[in-house]
Amino acid sequence: MSDLEDFVLDFIRAAGGVVEPPAYGMYEALLPDDVAARLGVAPLQRFAFADRAVEHAAGAADDRSPQPNSLTWLTYGHPLVEAMIAETRERPACAQFYVADVRLDKHGLAALARNAVSFPNATLVEVPRALETPMLFRYVRFNFRAALVSDEKREYLVSALMDAQTGGVLNELPASEAYRLTDRRAFTHLPLAPGLWTEAADPLAAAPLRGLLDRAAQVASDSLAAPTATLQARAARHLELDRARLDEYYAGIESDLERRLARSDDGTRRKSLEEKLTAARADRAAKTADAEAKYRVRAELDLINVAVIAQPKIALQVRIENRHAAVTRTAVWDPVRHALEPFVCDVCHRPSSSLILCANNHLAHTDCLAPQCVDCKRAYCRNCADQLTACVVCDRPVCDKSLTRCRDCGRGTCREHAGLCHAAEGAPAKLAPEGQRRIEEINGLSALGPLAPETAKKPEPPPSPPAARPSPPPKKPRPPKAAARPAQPAAPSAAYDWGYRLEVQIELLEPVVVAFVLAKGGREIAQRSWVLGEAGIAVACICEKGRACRANGLLLKPEHAAGIDEQIEAEIAALRSEYHVPAGRMTVRGMLHGNWTRLPKLKLRGHWKDDDFLGGARATFLAEQLRDQPEDFTPIKFPDWVLALDSAEKQAHLSDADRFVQIACGWLFYEGALPVDELAGLTASVAQPGAWYTPERARDIFRAEPRFKHVRGNVVTLPGVEHPLIVLKEKAARRLPPRAFTAEELLAAGEGTLPLTPREAEIERELNKHAPDKLHLRSIQGAFRNADMPTKVLTALLDLCEPRDIADVNRVGSLLMEIWNDTPRYELRGRTPAEVASLRPNL
Repeated sequence: MSDLEDFVLDFIRAAGGVVEPPAYGMYEALLPDDVAARLGVAPLQRFAFADRAVEHAAGAADDRSPQPNSLTWLTYGHPLVEAMIAETRERPACAQFYVADVRLDKHGLAALARNAVSFPNATLVEVPRALETPMLFRYVRFNFRAALVSDEKREYLVSALMDAQTGGVLNELPASEAYRLTDRRAFTHLPLAPGLWTEAADPLAAAPLRGLLDRAAQVASDSLAAPTATLQARAARHLELDRARLDEYYAGIESDLERRLARSDDGTRRKSLEEKLTAARADRAAKTADAEAKYRVRAELDLINVAVIAQPKIALQVRIENRHAAVTRTAVWDPVRHALEPFVCDVCHRPSSSLILCANNHLAHTDCLAPQCVDCKRAYCRNCADQLTACVVCDRPVCDKSLTRCRDCGRGTCREHAGLCHAAEGAPAKLAPEGQRRIEEINGLSALGPLAPETAKKPEPPPSPPAARPSPPPKKPRPPKAAARPAQPAAPSAAYDWGYRLEVQIELLEPVVVAFVLAKGGREIAQRSWVLGEAGIAVACICEKGRACRANGLLLKPEHAAGIDEQIEAEIAALRSEYHVPAGRMTVRGMLHGNWTRLPKLKLRGHWKDDDFLGGARATFLAEQLRDQPEDFTPIKFPDWVLALDSAEKQAHLSDADRFVQIACGWLFYEGALPVDELAGLTASVAQPGAWYTPERARDIFRAEPRFKHVRGNVVTLPGVEHPLIVLKEKAARRLPPRAFTAEELLAAGEGTLPLTPREAEIERELNKHAPDKLHLRSIQGAFRNADMPTKVLTALLDLCEPRDIADVNRVGSLLMEIWNDTPRYELRGRTPAEVASLRPNL
């Protein structure tokens, strides 16, 4: 099958027609009525191709071959083929492609932008509450058929790749990036990036797309500079030869006519010769003009098609500012090229790694700047050159804001020459040649950088002979010392506020928390991350201390799911304290629906809340800690039976032993103090430990637990219990059985994460309405547990609440008494006074 046959059959099928071959080498086609009308033929066509004429002739002699009537033989140049070609050209093959296989997980774009792009007269800062946001950016490739027309025509295929967001031209996609293009739709859920060069919401709407086409046409014309110059040189040479030929030809004609005119005396003949001479000169001018038009090089651009390429990128709003101007731009991270896209000049629309901030909020190259104002040193781009005026005295540029306008003559001058605008008999004063040369030198300097005033060096005085050293005056007798005052204790100085702020980011897909210490302007001071892994929480810190940072490289033992939030909050609080960051300057952000969203507080998810994963991490942490010790080192906090376990046993039993200790701590939270054997029995009844458990091993791990305090009589208590032995005597006197608790309640109590009931939360809010400082209900309950009578604590708590009148005293007092009655007490074995009163009214 020939190329012509492929083209014709594909055209008919693409136009919606039907093609059937009734015989070999012959085709019957039914075209749509509108297509047939545009081609100027009947809808039903029978045709064959000229290259099969010999085969058809052989088949005609065969009786089995059909003999069609009105068969059309198609060949190159046939009117029907030419009409199909013209129809195809009028339907450009536009397309849309997508970049699919990219990862959108880049942070710290502001710091990257500060390192990648320089602003000699401005500073790049972050926009408040701006987040790194994935967005869908689009490129537009315009394919042109370019023709350079002179005495001959040269055709080229020219492409211009334009950025729909910035309106600037882009480099061609390399082969390593072009293979990523696919026609399968991807990332269409992302918001479209707005256009920075147009006010239209969609930069690919009709009006902005027309403007982008004009820019692409200019880029395509610029790309033809080299072949245009070559063709212009050739055309200029040919024009020179044609002019010489025309000049030689018409010069001979004019010379002959002038000679004949000089010899003729007949008036009629002279008139005829003069008319011929005028006609020859006019014909010479017309031929010369035709030759110039023939060899004039002109470029013609014909748009063939357009391709739109959609690629997801990460954008962050940043601000470039100085004391004169400020402009907001978008820092864009390209996940395909793994680089930050440079900002675009607002004058030439080309990217650059160094831009100047114009006084009218534009960014421009140094080559796209207008002269700098000699007074205020403001920088202006070429688009704002109309705001610069020349001083009438020195002709140096002065901006409208610094121009000194004379009230008498209305002329404008720079500050240096104010008042000289009409000093020379009403005309501006003229500078001396030396001053004019100095001004020309200044005007020849770069428009950037403030001009330093010339300081004349004073001649150094001649060295003087050294003066004779004067004799020291006689010493006066010292007065007797007064009695020394007692040293005043130095007042404790408040920690210096460096103006830092803390931003905490919680990753959604991975168990990672990152905290950034930021200075004014978004400059990063330190970065600390906590990554939950199979061996614990790995801490990494990048700060000014470098390797000397104690936090860098630490491995922390993770708490249970109920207490992991408090553990990370404590780590963040330590970082805040280290850099003196107030709590009000800390923000927490989390990745929600692909965007960084501000959260009211730290809230961890995923593996952070998986007790199984946390338990395995704790077991691995303990096993690794034991394995890393030297052979001759015996850790004090681990019992011998723990050290004797192999790696498999440690993996299986240490997590369960840690849970056993947490439940024991919960028992002590409610009981206050217990004999060690009773504590082991109560804990085992709830925890249901594994094969590792024996009472002796339980006693060993209680002795190793740093939170437990051991007093005489093998009694275990907590440091917060003031009189554990008195607690035991009061419990023995009341003869109450232990209260029943679930494992979850004891774990929450042991970890300090026991949640407030709705009523307790309401009471805490009411108390804090009166108290100047934050009051915590759990702290109040801890004070009540160590008091045998409420009056011992009530007075101090009333002072903290600062009631305004007697009504407030009664209201706060009733709330505190309610807390007393609902607080579990040690002597009641975890029961509240209200609970015991309902069971035994006479108690």
